[in-house]
Amino acid sequence: MIQMLGSLKQLVKWWKFALRGRSRGIRIGRGCEIGFRSELEGGNRILDDTTFSGRLGYGSYLGERCRISGSIGRFCSISAEVATIPGRHPTTGFVSTHPAFYSLKGQAGFTYAKAQLFEEYAYADAEKGYGVVIGHDVLISHGVRILEGMTVGDGAILAAGSLVRSDVEPYAIYAGVPARKIGQRFDDDTIRELLELRWWDRDLPWIEAHAPLFTDIQAFLAACRKEAP
Repeated sequence: MIQMLGSLKQLVKWWKFALRGRSRGIRIGRGCEIGFRSELEGGNRILDDTTFSGRLGYGSYLGERCRISGSIGRFCSISAEVATIPGRHPTTGFVSTHPAFYSLKGQAGFTYAKAQLFEEYAYADAEKGYGVVIGHDVLISHGVRILEGMTVGDGAILAAGSLVRSDVEPYAIYAGVPARKIGQRFDDDTIRELLELRWWDRDLPWIEAHAPLFTDIQAFLAACRKEAP
């Protein structure tokens, strides 16, 4: 019976994401696991052997062998083997980092704790239950790791192999272990204008019509200024 219920759940998930999603441009690779309550906005690709749970905005794609739980904005490019890291252990103040001394969950099959003594999970968006929030138009390179509780700002770039343990500024470039800001994509005024414009929230006909301008930031912004009321 348990095996039958498991097979039925897999069938429902396949219908929800792979079959019904085709009409919205969603393609899911082999060996993927998608959380049942996940939301895929459309125009998405999830490549082979990736596990995802959360919300995936329009046009965003995930590479092979990712392990991601969280909210991802629109038009994000996420390479292979990117992972969000859930859970926390105390690193100072407590004698031991082992959960038997502070957690009621019994991770090792037992616990000495009589009450929950440490908050084991952090949320970037506690109201919606997202451990990690990734903005719009974000580029995340191969093998990046993002700790729970982090927010990655719109337009940011994370270099390959980075370990993100603090919030990432919009349109900033971060690299290293731990990841540190090494630059930004544009000057401050341009960044401010892009964040106010929020082009990713425009309708798809507008984005398609302006797509030829996306190779030139100054031409793009100039055209948008002319359209402003």
